[in-house]
Amino acid sequence: MNKSRGKLILLSFLAALFLCSCGIPSYFYTTDSYYGINKTESYFYLNSRSDTDGDLNLVTDGPGMLVFYYIDNKESSVNLDSQFKTVFQGTNGIGITPGYISKGEPIISYTTDEKQFNVCAFTKDSGTVQKPKDFAYNLDYRQADGNIKYWYSLDFNSTDKTMEMILSPDNVIDSSVDEKIIILKRFDGKSFLISQQDIRNSKDEDYSMISKDNDFYYVHVFISLAFQEGNFSNKFWTDPFECGSYRVDLI
Repeated sequence: MNKSRGKLILLSFLAALFLCSCGIPSYFYTTDSYYGINKTESYFYLNSRSDTDGDLNLVTDGPGMLVFYYIDNKESSVNLDSQFKTVFQGTNGIGITPGYISKGEPIISYTTDEKQFNVCAFTKDSGTVQKPKDFAYNLDYRQADGNIKYWYSLDFNSTDKTMEMILSPDNVIDSSVDEKIIILKRFDGKSFLISQQDIRNSKDEDYSMISKDNDFYYVHVFISLAFQEGNFSNKFWTDPFECGSYRVDLI
């Protein structure tokens, strides 16, 4: 037996030993046919697939919900293009985490149509650092059929200068219950700017896309759902989908 053949046999044996000891990795993966948002009726959903790859029973914690935004002067949002989705989710059909999501920096900055987009994650009301597996918002409710469905309300609080979200699994939105309100602050843990003078003086990255002469701007809000913990080996993010666009008038 020559040396090259001997090496091949040895490598094959080691690979087989590795698979036997570690097990063949399994992956969670689902398509946009099984998740999405209905903006007319204000709910988003995830439906379990019958095959093993997209079975929500594999998910032991969550899934997690990341809420993020960008700011500009247009009422209608742009579809987050393929460049953003490539970095955010990955292109290998399995999904990857986009790295650490830290207070004080956008998720990603990229240029399209000669315009730089700074897409930022909202921080919790405590302003703590968020990591992909340490979500501020954990969706642990399952319907009887194993699917997940949440109605939502999302508004701008002009007094506190924050976004406020309420989630409900039973289509009962009650803004009088404080503990049900999720306070969404900017990526650096601060409130949104409502003064024209503050806008003109701001060097913050999330305000870099707006005209300094306008007396209003829009906050475009998106959600992505992430499967991080369960009986699978990967970290999977759904494509982002839009909740709505919210006008902020300046003083």
